[in-house]
Amino acid sequence: MTCGGTPSARKHRSCGNQTVVLRVLEEVPVAIVGGLDLHRRQITFDVLDTVSGEILRGRISPADRRLFASWLCQFAGEHMELAVEGCTGWRFVVEECRAAGVTAHLAEPADVAGLRGRRRHPKTTIPLS
Repeated sequence: MTCGGTPSARKHRSCGNQTVVLRVLEEVPVAIVGGLDLHRRQITFDVLDTVSGEILRGRISPADRRLFASWLCQFAGEHMELAVEGCTGWRFVVEECRAAGVTAHLAEPADVAGLRGRRRHPKTTIPLS
């Protein structure tokens, strides 16, 4: 059985002698959004509850599957999406997110660094006369 979406999410359009079915994606409100920064020994997180405005920041240490899965349990039943840095350890993080019903968006570290913009460092060299 194939799913064509709900009747309200489908639109029909005639194109010559053919009828084309267009699917319209409906926006689903996300209750919790956040980002994870993965390291070998720890996972740091920033999470925003869009309903209450509460911000959670912290770290999960050590960065292992069991501890990360237990951290995710506090968000059980919530619609949550997380951005995950695609470096060491990303696979088990995404697997645990899927198991908990959390949508994980994998981000390439080089692309994320480029989105931050140009790094600005204070000028620390003294010109020689």
